[in-house]
Amino acid sequence: MASRVRRPALALMGCMGCMGVAALAGGLALAVWWTPHSIPLLWHLPYTSVELGGGADPAARAALEEVRTCCRTRYRVLSGYRDPEKNAAAGGKSKSVHLRGEAFDLAVPHERRAELYDCAEAAGFQGYGWGNRSVHIDTGKRRWWTYDDEGNTVSGEANLDHLHKAPDNFRADWGLD
Repeated sequence: MASRVRRPALALMGCMGCMGVAALAGGLALAVWWTPHSIPLLWHLPYTSVELGGGADPAARAALEEVRTCCRTRYRVLSGYRDPEKNAAAGGKSKSVHLRGEAFDLAVPHERRAELYDCAEAAGFQGYGWGNRSVHIDTGKRRWWTYDDEGNTVSGEANLDHLHKAPDNFRADWGLD
């Protein structure tokens, strides 16, 4: 009779152990997805088509891979290629470079933006958008902008009010200091 009591207890403990492993694996998966830049060896993994929206321009994708290897960091892609419907839902412009698969919005911590800019520029990116939690890079024409604290694109003189989101090396290269 005593062995019957132990078996359910052992089974329960084993099950709880499995749940702990599953929770740990789930937590790790979330950390990898949410902050891949914080996991040192993850930069070796190329970006997937799914991460890039399924329609990334081959040259832009190759440039993003150059950024990954140059920075030795894998940033989370918030947005890549967008079809017209998805672009409209995201508030994108009708001629957005996201529609051509030439743009990526990346989650980049402020302390890593200087290195990202150097690597992105070396890889051929020319368009930059600086936000609170994200950086837009694209292979379109040479230009830049900022986003306000709500994530809306800012233009004109108001751009300068949010330029603190861009790194010093970007501001120096573009004569904005």
